Amino acid sequence: MVADSVVPYDTSWPLQFAALRDRLTSALCNVEHRVEHVGSTAVPGLCAKPVIDVDVVVPTAAWVSRATAALCRARYRHQGDLGIAGRQAFENPPDWPYHHLYLVVSDSIAHRDHIDFRDHLRGHPEDAKRYGNVKYELAVHLAANRKRYTEGKRGLIQEILQQARQRTAAMDLSGDDRQITFVAEHPPVAGEAVVSLIALAAGGGQQRVRDALQLYFDDPTAKLLSAVIDHETVGVVGYRVGTSEVTLLHIAITPHVRRTGVGSQLLAAVDRDRPSALPIVGETDEDAVSFYAANGYVVTSLGEKYPGVERFRVRLEAYPYLASRRALDS
Repeated sequence: MVADSVVPYDTSWPLQFAALRDRLTSALCNVEHRVEHVGSTAVPGLCAKPVIDVDVVVPTAAWVSRATAALCRARYRHQGDLGIAGRQAFENPPDWPYHHLYLVVSDSIAHRDHIDFRDHLRGHPEDAKRYGNVKYELAVHLAANRKRYTEGKRGLIQEILQQARQRTAAMDLSGDDRQITFVAEHPPVAGEAVVSLIALAAGGGQQRVRDALQLYFDDPTAKLLSAVIDHETVGVVGYRVGTSEVTLLHIAITPHVRRTGVGSQLLAAVDRDRPSALPIVGETDEDAVSFYAANGYVVTSLGEKYPGVERFRVRLEAYPYLASRRALDS
C-alpha cells in the first residue's frame, strides 16, 4: 500500500499508533527502547497522508543491531537508511497495518529532527497550517509524481526545522535561568503531553501507560509533577512518599530540552518535597547513571535484568539537618 492522498486530521490516528506501539513493544521485549509517534499524523489538527510514522528509539548505537534483528524476526524487512544518515527504515510485515517505521538512536540528529519538527508544529499552529496548505496544494502530484510532492515540501520543512533547531539551541544556552513552573498533575485526567511523557518513562504499551497513570490516582502517597516552560509541558517526575524512603517512579524529559537542566530541576523539586529524614531511591539504566551521579545520587549495580542489559539503583541520602535549614530559608 502507498498512500496517494492527503486527508484531514483523523482522531483515530493516535489510537492506530497505540495499537502499533503495543505490537512493537512485544516484538522488542528484549531490547531497551521506546516507541514514538512522529510525522504529520502525530500533530493534532494537521492534514496528512493516512499513514502512521513510527520511531523505534534505542538508547545507544550499541542497541541498533539487536533491535534490527528483533524487527526482522517480527518479519519487518530492513531497507537501510534510504539516503538519510542515522535513520534505519523498515518495510512492514505483510499482515500488519501499513505504516512507516524507522529505527533511530536517542538524541541523534535523525531522532531530534523528527521530534523537533513534530513538537514545533504542535506548538505553532500557524506553521502547521502553512505546512498543511502546502501539502494540499502538492497532493495532486502524489499518484503520478511522488518525487514532485516530496521536493515541493522540502523548502518549508527545512525552514521549520531551522526554527525548531534554533529554539532548541536557545533553550540549551539558557540553562537554569529559564523559568520553570512545576504543576501537580491529577491523573487519570491528564493532558496529552503528560500522557506522552509517562509513556516515555514507562517504556511500554498502552495498558502499561494507563496503569502508570492510574497509580497516581489510586495511591494517595504517589505524586506527579510536570515541568512547564512557556506554556509547554517539557518533563514529568513521579514519586511515592513512604514511611522509610521516597521512591522515584517515573521521570521523563521531552527530547528537545534534554541536557538543559530540566531533569535536575525535577529531581530538586522532589528533594524539596521529601521529608528531610528520608532518602530518595530509584532504579535506572546505564544511560542515566551519569545524570543521577551529577545530581548527588549514589549509584550501585543491580546486575543484568536480561542478557546484556544492566540496571542500577540510585539513592540520595537523607540529611536530617535539612529540616532546620529549610525552616531558616522559609
